[in-house]
Amino acid sequence: MGARHASGGRHVQAGRRAAGDLRGRGRAAARRRRHHLLSHRRALEPHLVRAHLPARLPRGAQLRWLVDRVGQLGRTADREGPPAVSAGPAALAALAAEFRDLDRRERAELLIEWADRFTEVPPEVATRPFPEAHHVQRCESEAYVWAVDRPDGTLDLHFAVENPQGLSAKAWAAILAETCAGRPPAEIAAIDGDVVFAIFGRDLSMGKGQGLLGMLDLVSRAARQRLVARDAGGPHQ
Repeated sequence: MGARHASGGRHVQAGRRAAGDLRGRGRAAARRRRHHLLSHRRALEPHLVRAHLPARLPRGAQLRWLVDRVGQLGRTADREGPPAVSAGPAALAALAAEFRDLDRRERAELLIEWADRFTEVPPEVATRPFPEAHHVQRCESEAYVWAVDRPDGTLDLHFAVENPQGLSAKAWAAILAETCAGRPPAEIAAIDGDVVFAIFGRDLSMGKGQGLLGMLDLVSRAARQRLVARDAGGPHQ
């Protein structure tokens, strides 16, 4: 208690900070702020500002697939671009190389041009309702895939995209249809999934990436079925 007040004779609390009445409290708080915490003139609670933030967050494979290099406009000496593509039809590899050198705006413009070139599966191949066996699973654009044999043993690819807003699926369908037309099944079966990221970039959403890869999976499966049937000496399934 503080000293007796002259007028009323009552004891009152001395006018000092409460922290000083707790043994070692002020010194301990000062040590914590000095060694572990960083005050900032704009912080309402300076002791809540961390001084030692990590340089970067650890990235797992899935996180890296989703956000790695998002927003980057092109390749530089310290920035990895989309993967190079060599397997599969030469026309597809050449197109992927062209996309690698584009920034995001140029890439989007070229993909829109490809989407405008999309042609739906002709009625002599398939009509609605389309068979579920040709339906691309996990595809937001509700895409369907068909492979049609040519007399010389090569293939033609046809697609349907039921979502009118599925521009990426339409662009990818047009690219596959044109670059794989008249190519042997062995070339088509050799297409690697990296081509999707080479053409569409690393900033694909998970849903869109799964759909585009799903379209390629059905194309590759159809080509492999031809190869297996040919090796067995029978018709494809």
